[in-house]
Amino acid sequence: MICNTKYSEKNITSKYKVKSRVIYVGTRTDFFKPVAKKKNIILTIAAQKAQRSDFLLKNISKMIKDRQDFEIWVVGNQGTYGKELQKLVSELGISKYVKFFGRINDEELVKIYSQALVTIHLVRQPPFGMIVTESMSCETPVIACHPGGTDETIIHDKTGFLINEDDEDGLIKYITKFLDEPELSYEMGKMGREQVKRFFDQNTNNEEFRKLMIKYIDKN
Repeated sequence: MICNTKYSEKNITSKYKVKSRVIYVGTRTDFFKPVAKKKNIILTIAAQKAQRSDFLLKNISKMIKDRQDFEIWVVGNQGTYGKELQKLVSELGISKYVKFFGRINDEELVKIYSQALVTIHLVRQPPFGMIVTESMSCETPVIACHPGGTDETIIHDKTGFLINEDDEDGLIKYITKFLDEPELSYEMGKMGREQVKRFFDQNTNNEEFRKLMIKYIDKN
């Protein structure tokens, strides 16, 4: 049994009573890297409802009443959930500040990650979260929910911020912090990329997986 985080390992062990080994999911650090200048962009990936981009939009609409110096970029929106988000934005009266990109390729995603001040990842109890490590690899810090694999990918107050899953005040607090102190995005972003290169690099982690498979094959 191979798990993608210690968090997953703990859940599997408690439920199935089996031993497992943790090998983190790798990110292509040579591909996901900073390629563009940052702007006052708050980024959310909305490919599925579990990513809770609606929670972000509902809360950030409160901020827009007091300040209009940023945009929200929504990537991956499609299907029923994508239509729900577009309707929500219209109902909240914030269409002027929200840009929908729909499905995009990885090259475009790298550019968008790089331009954002922060990526918001609000999945409840995420087992890992490729969005987190891809964003960090592009030198963009992440605000994410915990508990989950995010406790292992994000160093709170160093490479991003961790909040409880329904912490509206915490979400607004940390978004505001990045807008008020944009240099923080650069500082955390550089530390985040180093974190990914050290622990979540695809080549390194794939090689670990390969060696384990060869060992298993030889043994049997």
